[in-house]
Amino acid sequence: MLVQYIFLLLAAFQAVFSEQKIRGNENDISFVNFVHHENFKLSGTPLKKVALKTTLDCLWECNGESRCVSLNVNTKNDSQGLFECNLLEFDKYEHFENFTAVDGIDHYTLPINYFTVYENCAVVSKTEKNAASGVFLIKTSPSRSIHVYCDMVTSGGGWTVIQKRLDGSVDFFRDWAGYKKGFGNKSGEYWLGLDAIHDMTSQGSYRLRFDLEDFDGNKRYAEYDSFIVAGESDNYTLTAGAYSGNAGDSLAWQKNMEFTTKDRDNDLRSYANCAQEYTGAWWYNDCHTSNLNGLYNNTEYGKGVIWYAFRGVYYSMKRAEMKIRPNDF
Repeated sequence: MLVQYIFLLLAAFQAVFSEQKIRGNENDISFVNFVHHENFKLSGTPLKKVALKTTLDCLWECNGESRCVSLNVNTKNDSQGLFECNLLEFDKYEHFENFTAVDGIDHYTLPINYFTVYENCAVVSKTEKNAASGVFLIKTSPSRSIHVYCDMVTSGGGWTVIQKRLDGSVDFFRDWAGYKKGFGNKSGEYWLGLDAIHDMTSQGSYRLRFDLEDFDGNKRYAEYDSFIVAGESDNYTLTAGAYSGNAGDSLAWQKNMEFTTKDRDNDLRSYANCAQEYTGAWWYNDCHTSNLNGLYNNTEYGKGVIWYAFRGVYYSMKRAEMKIRPNDF
């Protein structure tokens, strides 16, 4: 694999920058560093698709999008002489399994040292005093770093979002492997991944918060003063502490339950798989009073994005978020 480092300057003269400065502005000069992988592609839903005159135009287009961290460029131009560029808000460091050799496509990514790695979103909040909510890179274990969405607004901020539902754009009716690894778009709907959630909650004392909103704009929340997800050998058993909030406690019946997906039945219902029956994946008992990974905007009994104590079992939430924060924040 041919790998090249490309350094771009938006200026007509030469300038020197330190190797640590990967992307930014200095002395009214815009600059960005890319790593070039010839005949390689990173698969996934693009942030933006554009057709431009040159590859350099594509690179500058990415540099102008704050969420763009990598891109694929078709090396063959179209009938109008334009090159197709797919801008991406994720990179090969986190999704290496989607990074494959493809003739006729070149991949460009920011070097890994572009990203500051934090322990969690609470550390981001304490370190970057004016940090806005957005995607950050955190270390969930000594050997694993992952991009997450940090909520810097709700109840003092510092929350690491582990699940988000907001528009139905992502399919949540996934199998065990999908929930183990995680899926979705960190700037939109996603599930962080059971392994990552386990890694985080097994290394410190965390609290769990649910933020819910119905289609009439009514908002509720529920918090639990402790939250642990066990490892895969224990089927990611849920432990949660005392409830507070105004949404009602719809997690009580799910406590101490193992995680169930449509292809891995760990619930207490003897005659059916709750994930299959209620089109979701959750810590089902026999079966549920909450089902936040259910079908978006589905009003069949128990199949939607359900929080029973708020709107019952026939009402699917417009928005639902799960987020965690250290108790010593």
